[in-house]
Amino acid sequence: MDNKEIYVSGASPQTYFMLRLITRNVDSISLLTTEKKCAYYSKHGKKILVNDYDAYLSELRKVAVKNTLYVTSGKDIEALIEFEPDFFKRKNVFPNDLYGLSYFTSKTKTYELCDALGLPIIKTWPLSSIMPEFTPPNKVIAKWNVENTKNTLSDFKTRVFTTTKELNTFKATVPTELHHKIIVQEYIESKNGSNISFLALYEHGDCKAGLLAQQLEQYPQGITSFLKEYDGLLAKELINAAKKLVYKTKFNGFCEVEFKLDPTFKNFYVLEVNPRPCGWSSALLGKYSNLEKLLIDPLATPVISTNNLKWVNILRYLRGRLSVSFTSFLRGIVCVPFINCYDIFHANDLKPFFSQFYRKKTHVIKKN
Repeated sequence: MDNKEIYVSGASPQTYFMLRLITRNVDSISLLTTEKKCAYYSKHGKKILVNDYDAYLSELRKVAVKNTLYVTSGKDIEALIEFEPDFFKRKNVFPNDLYGLSYFTSKTKTYELCDALGLPIIKTWPLSSIMPEFTPPNKVIAKWNVENTKNTLSDFKTRVFTTTKELNTFKATVPTELHHKIIVQEYIESKNGSNISFLALYEHGDCKAGLLAQQLEQYPQGITSFLKEYDGLLAKELINAAKKLVYKTKFNGFCEVEFKLDPTFKNFYVLEVNPRPCGWSSALLGKYSNLEKLLIDPLATPVISTNNLKWVNILRYLRGRLSVSFTSFLRGIVCVPFINCYDIFHANDLKPFFSQFYRKKTHVIKKN
C-alpha cells in the first residue's frame, strides 16, 4: 500500500473484518464511525467518533480527497451515492466502481441485470404498483429495494403478507415518498439451509478468492449466526452464476451474492447483491491464509487453509440456541470448540467480543 493514510468507515462486524485484514499490511490505520460497536473497541487503529450522521458523511468526503478509504456500510454507500455519486469514482475509495454500485445497491436493477444474463429471479412488484385489486400469489414479502438512509421506518426490514388487505394496510402506513424504495416479492417457503451466499474479492470483475456458504442458523431472524462451506448439488452452478453476474459490471472489491433455494433444493433464485464486505466476511480469513496479500497484490494467488470451513458468531449462536431451549443451548456450547472459524472472537483482541454484551447506541441519526 502507498503512503496515504488509510481509513475504514463503520463499526460493525464487517468493519472489524476489514480493520483486522488491513492491519496485516500496514501499521497505521484510522476508524471513522458514528457508533460504538465491536470494531470501535479493537486494539487496532485510531478511533474517530462523530456523533452526527450529516457531519460523519461530510468527514468521509473530506477523508477521501487525499486518503485511502474503505466504506463497509451499505447505508453509508447508499447515502453517499444519493448526495455525491462521483464519490465512488475515486481510485482511492473502495468500493470504487460506481457502475457496479448503480446496479447492486438496488434489487430491481440487480434483477434487470439477472434477467439479461438468464439468471433466475423471484417475481417482484414495486410497492407503488400495488393496488386494492392486487391478488397476491399465496404469500408475498415486502422488503427494502435500497438501503434505508432515513429515520422513517427504521424498524422495518421485511414483512410477510397473506392477503391483499394486509398488504394495502401496510402500504397506507408507508410515506408516499418511500413507496419506490420498497418492493413486494412472491414468498418462497424456507427450509433450514435454503439460504446460500457467495462472498468474494473481485478485481475488475474477476474473482480472486471466494467462499460459497450455507447459512444453517440465524439469530436474530435474517442475521447469520452459524454457517458452513457449501459443496452441495448446486455448488458449481451457484458459483458460476455469482461470478457471471459480478463480472458483467467489472466490479472491484468485496461482493456478496445471495441465493435462495426452493423447497426441493434443486432450483435457485438470485435474492440480492451486497457490493461490500458482509456480516460473515471474517469467514474468508478462515478460508484463505493470505487474504491480505490478495487485497493489495494483483499477482498473488490464493492459499487455501481449509475446504471444510465452519463459521460461527458465538454470542448470536448461543442466544439463538437458548431461545429454542436450554438443552439446545448446552448442545451449542459443546459444538463451539469444534468450529474452525470464529467471528469477532480473537484471543489477542478480546474487547470487541465482550463489547457485544454491554455496548450502547451512541450515534445521532439524521432527522427527516
